[in-house]
Amino acid sequence: MYLSTLWLLLAFLLGLIPNSKARRASKGYDSSFVYLSARNIDTGKEVEVCANYLQYRLKRIAPNAESANPVGLSFWRNRFNETRICPLPSDSERSLRYNGTAVPLLYRIEDDGTPCTRRFTEGGSSFKNATQFQVDQLKLYGAANAILLVEKGKPFITRWHDYLFSDFYDPYVNASDAIETFFLYAHVFQTKILSLAEYSNISRLQLKFHRPPPYPIDLSMIVMWLLAVGCVTGGGVWAFVRHRVGKDKVTAVTTSSSCSPQPSSEDSNTDRRKKCIAFYSNFLAIAILMVILVGILMIGFFFRPILGELNNSSQHLFYCVIHCSFPQLFLVAFFNVMLVAFGSISVYGCAMALLSNCSISECCSKRLMVPSRKTEYFATDHIHFIFHTLFDMVFISTFTLCICSSRLHQYHSVSSYTEVSAVT
Repeated sequence: MYLSTLWLLLAFLLGLIPNSKARRASKGYDSSFVYLSARNIDTGKEVEVCANYLQYRLKRIAPNAESANPVGLSFWRNRFNETRICPLPSDSERSLRYNGTAVPLLYRIEDDGTPCTRRFTEGGSSFKNATQFQVDQLKLYGAANAILLVEKGKPFITRWHDYLFSDFYDPYVNASDAIETFFLYAHVFQTKILSLAEYSNISRLQLKFHRPPPYPIDLSMIVMWLLAVGCVTGGGVWAFVRHRVGKDKVTAVTTSSSCSPQPSSEDSNTDRRKKCIAFYSNFLAIAILMVILVGILMIGFFFRPILGELNNSSQHLFYCVIHCSFPQLFLVAFFNVMLVAFGSISVYGCAMALLSNCSISECCSKRLMVPSRKTEYFATDHIHFIFHTLFDMVFISTFTLCICSSRLHQYHSVSSYTEVSAVT
């Protein structure tokens, strides 16, 4: 009873996610990804890449490439492929203006020994002002857009690696006062955007930033919600039907009085033992499930840099066995073993539940339940009941495990805000 109430409450909370997700941002977007279309107006060649938008929570951009305002491309200090903010313009370069074009700069400022970079690299929190400084400089020299180039997977502070993901932004920039700022992988800019410029002539390039308008409700959240509610509802109906037909007699009585040291004359030793198992195994099953789920999340949190390295180098399991470090091997082995274990238990639980409708399975069950010793019978009952109680929850656990592993490999990075807060 309590277990069913717990899962119904979980389903209700999951049902609130699509609505909260849809109403998160009224003026902007619920995530920062946008499209960048680049075109050479002479050759007609065009590419489209993904980028991230700093002001995604504050305002929207053009819904498509046709309605987007085209901007040109300029380099810092008018030097081709100059993407470092330091040294700053001097002498005649101070009169340069970028006339409403987009200017790319490296997202991170590295220490080159000069005072210009040292103020952003010395100290534990000095890097917080770096992005704001770059955006202010571009705004001062008349740039319309800032394109901050992120070097994918580059280690920055301790275990912090730079990756872009759907909610990426820099929390230390005053987004409301800054020019429109976008984040793009450096290798994407070099290989796809600059490849359109023939003979290094960037004056013929046009850039357009756009993003389709969001749907009223996130469709992916609806799918996840239907899967969660479907699993819980289906498991609840199945358990109710089995209980009504008397196939779950062990779980029928779970009162504390059943485990009283003063047995009644009406209960046999076997019935009392089953009632005790039913009463205590519910708590044990929930505890095991919570430990497993929390363990998966904790391992995923602390091993995100390793997941990023595996994804970047496209290392498969057999390659990793030879070349990977012990933490990498442990992570891969852990997820594989857990997936196989939970999958096997799930298949066993469903198969036994389906075969229980056949008379042959009842005969086999009676044979298997004949005890040779009381201690063995007690241990066997515990294990059997835990698996039997968990079989519907294991489906959800296995599904969650698959989702976690796939999402970790896809996003394999901590968000900028969370990681910076942890470091500081």
